[in-house]
Amino acid sequence: MTGFVTHSIMAAPVEYQGEILRTLEVLNPKDKSQFDNTDLVLVEALASQVAIAIRYCDSYSKLNEENVELKKAIHLENTIIGQSKAIREVIQLAEKVAPFEVTVLLTGESGTGKELVARLIHESSPRKEKPFIAVNCSALPENLIESELFGHEKGAFTGAITNRKGKFEMASGGTLFLDEIGDMGFSVQAKILRVLETGIIERVGSNQLIRTNVRVIAATNKNLRLLLDEEKFREDLYYRLNEIHIEIPPLKERKSDIPLLANHFLNLFSSLFQKNIKGLSEEVLDLFMNHEWPGNIREMKNVIKASVILSDDPTILLGSLPDEIRRTKSQKVFLSKEIGSLEGLEKQHITKLLMENDWNKTKTAQILNISRPTLNAKIKQYGIIIEK
Repeated sequence: MTGFVTHSIMAAPVEYQGEILRTLEVLNPKDKSQFDNTDLVLVEALASQVAIAIRYCDSYSKLNEENVELKKAIHLENTIIGQSKAIREVIQLAEKVAPFEVTVLLTGESGTGKELVARLIHESSPRKEKPFIAVNCSALPENLIESELFGHEKGAFTGAITNRKGKFEMASGGTLFLDEIGDMGFSVQAKILRVLETGIIERVGSNQLIRTNVRVIAATNKNLRLLLDEEKFREDLYYRLNEIHIEIPPLKERKSDIPLLANHFLNLFSSLFQKNIKGLSEEVLDLFMNHEWPGNIREMKNVIKASVILSDDPTILLGSLPDEIRRTKSQKVFLSKEIGSLEGLEKQHITKLLMENDWNKTKTAQILNISRPTLNAKIKQYGIIIEK
């Protein structure tokens, strides 16, 4: 079709560690009528180099794709999800105070997403191009937190083998998030107050004054006013931190956000673990809506993560949930109007045992020490709805 005449062809496998990746083929030598063994040696040598290049290109491409997915996952994890009035008010307040150089105190139960709100303030501020450094004050021993925050000089204490910058220096120009500040000791509180007032730090073991430019956002799940009364937290530091106060609502006060959060984490972990899970069953969603979520969003995240790992179905079912949260299903009972009567209590007890045993009648009958036909009769008598 092209008019091209082929009178000599030579090909060599492009091979890498026993795997044939491609084939390298050449046509028609210019200076002779056909290829010979000398040409074959050259093409084989070239093919081995091409194999290495292809393998590196494939590895780079795969690594780049994984990097993109990881960045997406990190972005998703750091996104505040919710449309309830309670969380919208938090977001609006955070964005409103973000442009101003004020210290913000975030309070709320553990797992409510205080660090996400702190990140939102940072990302909405003029400091967004600079570092956001988070420090969990409760995770650091008293004798190390000063070094962690302010840095130290070589030889300042046993193990200080080099000079080390502290978090205040590392966050210079940006934002320092002090999480669980209510667990910080009195001596360190005094030094934090001094830095907030002067913008100057001293490394442990040094007399040199270092000026920093840091915005501090603090958070705690404790009642700082109660700690003030107990003289466990400095009053002057409290008022210095509390220039703007934002209270993060617990998940039980924003029930309408539960389906959004559940699907958010489901998509996140389905993608991360490469599983094709599309949604939650009605039973699971109903359980989620009635669960108290004492661990708040952190608890939900862990529940969804475990469920995605354990699930073999395209939908998350009750059987894929961790045992701890499945037990809460037993708290949902269908009671008759005669709750105070003996019959009402018997109905409640039977329903509770059925739920705890995943509606297995045989197991429930054994626990009640009655026959299965007797149990069936009582289920019919009390109008207990079997959910499985």
